[in-house]
Amino acid sequence: MGTVSGSNACMIALADGLDLGPLCLSFSDLVSLSWRYGRLGFTSTSAFSSTQGLASQDFRASLPLGETLIQGAAFFPQNVFSRASLYGAGAVGGGITVATTFLLANVGSVQTPAYGFGTTLRASGAIPDFLRWMAQTGIGATPGGQVLGSRCFGGARLSLSDIPFCSGKLAVDVVFPPSGPFVDEDTGEYVTWTAPLPFRDFRLRVAANYVRFLDLQGILASVAGSLCGLSVYGNLSFDDTYAFVRGGWQASGPLFGGDVSTSLSLGPSGIVGVSFSYTFSVRGVTVTLQPEITFPVLPVSLFGSAFDIPSLRADFRYPITCCDGISLGDLSASVTLSTTGIDSASLTYIYRF
Repeated sequence: MGTVSGSNACMIALADGLDLGPLCLSFSDLVSLSWRYGRLGFTSTSAFSSTQGLASQDFRASLPLGETLIQGAAFFPQNVFSRASLYGAGAVGGGITVATTFLLANVGSVQTPAYGFGTTLRASGAIPDFLRWMAQTGIGATPGGQVLGSRCFGGARLSLSDIPFCSGKLAVDVVFPPSGPFVDEDTGEYVTWTAPLPFRDFRLRVAANYVRFLDLQGILASVAGSLCGLSVYGNLSFDDTYAFVRGGWQASGPLFGGDVSTSLSLGPSGIVGVSFSYTFSVRGVTVTLQPEITFPVLPVSLFGSAFDIPSLRADFRYPITCCDGISLGDLSASVTLSTTGIDSASLTYIYRF
């Protein structure tokens, strides 16, 4: 019999200076429909807008054949074919899994389409208590699945992970371009080491990026963990001369009966960006406030200097239910306010079945 589910999201948006000029109304609709019977399934997603009509269509299907899983997908933006894929994966014994993807894509433009075909091959497995490995290559496509428009060798990728090293785990990822290993700057080597820290379940992650066999390009060091009920993440990035390039920190979690999320970005000359949002509920309505915070680039020591909040975005979501508790969908609204008035507003209704 199978199970049918889906959703329909309708949105009306107002923009272009709501109180300073003529209204600009736009309509959009996103319809998703899925059918599933065990591992067999089909999904269709269609997007409509008042300016483009049928804006895009996306189709996906999955078909199990014993231990092998076959998946297909096709994408059509503005009624023009863009990309299709056919994917198959299964175990071949010894804990090794093999996957093949056949790709067809428009490598030209909407006005002058040109089609290319490619194939990617991937094998993966593990050596118990030592490492996990993955090897991937492409013919007519990169190992990541980008169709090249020719049937030539598209490169290869080798990944080794979960290698025990210095109380942590080491991962090595090497990407080989079509010209071969260590020939040009397209060869990339990525080495990542992750280890726990003896402080509140924090973890340290250090990643180094190399080209042409250990020619250092940059280093990224990050720390993640929990502090006072908040999830905290911070990172620092350095170039090949170990000079500071950028960094930042993020924190999110419950605060004062709601949920807060904040981040700060750093550059070589100081603070370059700050973001903040706060979500709370009032009488069944979920409210998210997100001010836009801007200021000139400030030295870290002058963080207390004046800054500006040119706009404030407020999002509201209300679940609609009938007297028997049956869900009738969600009603959402979004408003962006500035010193000149209302910059934009939108109203969205989502019904799921």
